[in-house]
Amino acid sequence: MKKALRPPAAKAALEAAIIKALGLKQGTKLDIEEKTTDHIKTFKMSLPGNPSHSVGFNTYHFPGCCKYGIISQLYTIGTMRGKKLSPHVLNWALAQISADGYSKAVGTTSNSSNSSMEEVLKKTGWKRIDRGVNSNTDNIVSMWVHTTGKTRKEDTFMNCD
Repeated sequence: MKKALRPPAAKAALEAAIIKALGLKQGTKLDIEEKTTDHIKTFKMSLPGNPSHSVGFNTYHFPGCCKYGIISQLYTIGTMRGKKLSPHVLNWALAQISADGYSKAVGTTSNSSNSSMEEVLKKTGWKRIDRGVNSNTDNIVSMWVHTTGKTRKEDTFMNCD
């Protein structure tokens, strides 16, 4: 298992990918926002002065389990969408989860709206561990997991001391 990047390296790689994908001038600095509210951390990277063209995600801990960090609301919007940036955003999210000390990252997708994201997850080493139906929306929801490089042999999904 390849060790996860550190957040600064993952952010730099994403920034370089955005600059290249959008044909921006080399040296362009994107706006980066990181904030913590209660137990949720929010991460966002956007075009300078234009937050409607951005990528980002949230992280928080798996309730009742200190070894698993959840990545939620991962997105690419505006001119960032359709530029194959999701793997880079996932790397930043995984780097953040690893730096926060979690052994695994957990995320979910809904088949009705995220079939392309499921392909990205498969290609970037995420494993689907469960599927079910959301009783509120009738959408099929999949749960995915990825190791951070901090996993020990005794770390299993149900071993959350």
